[in-house]
Amino acid sequence: MIRRPHDSLRDLQRRLRQRTPPPRPAAPWRDTAPERTVAGWLAELDIVAVAQYPLTPTLAVDFAVPAARLWIEVQGTWYHGDPATCPPDRLNHSQRRKRVQDAALQRLATRWGWRLLELWEADLTADPAGCRQRLAVHLGLAPWESLQATLRRRVTLPDGRRLEVAHGDLTSETTAAIVNAANARLAHGGGVAGAIVRRGGAVVQQESDAWMRQHGPLAAGEVALTGAGALPCRAVIHVVGPVWQGGQPTAPAALAAVAGAALDRAAREGFDSLSLPALGAGRGGFPLEQSATILVQAALAHLAAHPASSLRLIRLTDLAAPAVAAFLAAFDRRLGPPTP
Repeated sequence: MIRRPHDSLRDLQRRLRQRTPPPRPAAPWRDTAPERTVAGWLAELDIVAVAQYPLTPTLAVDFAVPAARLWIEVQGTWYHGDPATCPPDRLNHSQRRKRVQDAALQRLATRWGWRLLELWEADLTADPAGCRQRLAVHLGLAPWESLQATLRRRVTLPDGRRLEVAHGDLTSETTAAIVNAANARLAHGGGVAGAIVRRGGAVVQQESDAWMRQHGPLAAGEVALTGAGALPCRAVIHVVGPVWQGGQPTAPAALAAVAGAALDRAAREGFDSLSLPALGAGRGGFPLEQSATILVQAALAHLAAHPASSLRLIRLTDLAAPAVAAFLAAFDRRLGPPTP
């Protein structure tokens, strides 16, 4: 059941007991397809939620679930644009205002002890089942493990450390950290980087912008570390991958250096597990076979060179079936086919 502001005196009293600001007059209800979809899911799950929940005189969230202390914001994608052409310092007024609103939501959620779940219209259209499952997980109706990728291959080394291949969504990984193939401006607008911000929340982009202001553009081989927001992992390691450029002789070594830098940073932070996608194979233009081979070799080289490393698990995870097939082929070439 969806309750809107001022439904009853009891609703008002409950909000006051939870030490949230007094409600303002209800904002016009955005009766759009994404909001109706989320409202339908909440009704199906028998969840009591308040629609257009007022937070401040100028800010409201699409849905609030008091029992789970969860805010749900349905986000659009119109203001992002291509990250390569829309750096933070060149946002227009509407884009900048939306970034400010996103930041305010995250700050209020942290201050008042609520969690913020952002469901993006693009994801609601492309993967409604996955979005509904994430909603159920954040409501406490399903375990985080239900979002995990499917394990396709595991190799356990003599010292107990593991190297794995998994088919699934990087943003659902429960490893201590994940690796993001970012651009130099850390403007996460599309691809895996965009999904990380959409599902982790605006705080990931805010911390990336703060890193940019302090350090400048992220150079190739350099690493930036941010929090993970609402993602199940603890941190995101951002790297800028090299460009294939028709197979430049230095490209494979550059990609190996980037992967090694991410692995080294994870170990320095004391993380026990790390998930990496097919770095370089997207905008970088690396052939999947090359990317997979380099990443498998980099992971094995790190484990061999650092026997005391905190990393006990390195997982190669990708949502694209061709990338997973390339990882499996690289495993077979380097470690031999799996035993029956």
